[in-house]
Amino acid sequence: MQLPPKLQARWGHLNELKYRGNGHWTAWCPNCHNDGHDPASGPTDRFQIYEESAPGSKSDHGWCRQCGHLEFADDNNQPWSKQKAEEAKKIRREEAEKERQRIKAKQRWLQQQSFWLEWHKNMKPVHRNMWHAEGIGDWAIETHKLGYTDDRYQSCGGALTIPYMHGPNIETLQLRLMKPPTPNDKYRFEQDLKAEWFRPWPDDEITGTVLILEGAKKALVVFQEAGQILYKDEPVVIIATPSKYVPGRLFSQLEQAKRLIWLLDPDAYKATRSNGVSRKPAISRNIELSGQDRSLIIRTVAKIDDMFTQYKLKESAFRNMVNQAGPWKV
Repeated sequence: MQLPPKLQARWGHLNELKYRGNGHWTAWCPNCHNDGHDPASGPTDRFQIYEESAPGSKSDHGWCRQCGHLEFADDNNQPWSKQKAEEAKKIRREEAEKERQRIKAKQRWLQQQSFWLEWHKNMKPVHRNMWHAEGIGDWAIETHKLGYTDDRYQSCGGALTIPYMHGPNIETLQLRLMKPPTPNDKYRFEQDLKAEWFRPWPDDEITGTVLILEGAKKALVVFQEAGQILYKDEPVVIIATPSKYVPGRLFSQLEQAKRLIWLLDPDAYKATRSNGVSRKPAISRNIELSGQDRSLIIRTVAKIDDMFTQYKLKESAFRNMVNQAGPWKV
């Protein structure tokens, strides 16, 4: 179903427009586009477009659940009135709350299921050795209930399974395909659940000095190999982003961090080009959204887990890298 004329004029150019029913469409976001979206998970539905007549809507508007961007169909890029600004805040809060409640309900459902625990319990030695080959030891396998399944993605050689734990609770479930269809299509999240921050120590809270790595496996390897890291005598909390483009909704969870040290894969520090459009490096976008005044970077020539497992990076050398982290010009 095509957008109504007023909405068509505003958002008809967006990629992957799809009608969802009851005056509701989804598409790419006009602000963050599809940055960080995994094409293998299907078309992106991050930008939510509503008619004024849609249930719960009070105006023709669009809102991105990834970056929080909000637009009205009739603002014509004019300055908003105080009333419209308040309406925008209210809509954003309501939409964000609906999305939070949906995700919480799915997380509660997953917590009550046993299939992901069975994938851990039923691993054979050959499957445990797959984790060992990735540089992951038995402590991490047991603590995080890492597993393997060939019930899903049989055409992709099965999958290693990674529960994202926060304390005793699972927040999301990631599957690493053993034979991905394409090199950039290795990871899938449980249907209807989104990416979260991965904590190699599940009880950690995101406060103080935080080291941000790219990918759960890297976080586990670094945590195993380096142990408790200090930055100028302050303990460092390790977390991992699911991709080099941090999902916009995750930045709010960094608010209590005093310092962010970014250690992403080498390609995150390079500008890219997509559909003829040049884009700044992923690290620039991440630092813009998280705060340049509290951000430092570590730049390496190889992925950090490979540096430990293949190139025998010493723990002392890694600790020096952390303490020598420097600024990045956005």
